[in-house]
Amino acid sequence: MKLIPIIAAAASIFAASSAYSFTLDFEGATSFGFVENFYNGGTDSAGASGINYGASFSSEGISLIDDGTLAFGFSNQPSGVTVLFGFEAPVILNVASGFTGQVSFFYSSKTDPVSLAPLTTVTVYDGLNGTGNVVGSASFSPNSNPNPGFDTWNLSAVGVIGTGKSVSFGHNGSFIAYDDITITAVPEPTTALLLVLGVTGLALNVRRQRQD
Repeated sequence: MKLIPIIAAAASIFAASSAYSFTLDFEGATSFGFVENFYNGGTDSAGASGINYGASFSSEGISLIDDGTLAFGFSNQPSGVTVLFGFEAPVILNVASGFTGQVSFFYSSKTDPVSLAPLTTVTVYDGLNGTGNVVGSASFSPNSNPNPGFDTWNLSAVGVIGTGKSVSFGHNGSFIAYDDITITAVPEPTTALLLVLGVTGLALNVRRQRQD
């Protein structure tokens, strides 16, 4: 067994595993709780925790479960019973390792009756907390029945040029909800390096055993 094929095999495995997709559906998060580090190895504001995807939310992001008591209500959501709302300011999603390709999500939106804002804008930045350069942006029109609530959900996406690290989800005066946010994340460099070294070391060990 020669060294070059070993390295090539390790490189191909690294390329195949250099990005991975995950979907944030907010199931298990606390209703009226701030999502915060629910998907980042920590908890939401009420102490509930989810899978650690390395994704965190700013304090404007609130998870809601429609149990029939909400005045505005929502229905027909794409999955489960929990959705993401932003109050008073855009919700920022941070992924420190970065992400590529596109950010897809379902949204349900009504026109803000105060500002009459017809569009909601989702913006991707190459820095954390909505900083740095804009590497993707798109605006979306209202799609739901003005009264009583959020009953129509559309799948949409924002393309990412290069690598993004944060997404600003517009709030449209608190008249928009999001669900099933899917991104393709880039693993931490140390994780990728350990994978390559592990595969190469295993192959070299097999080679030595055959030579013996």
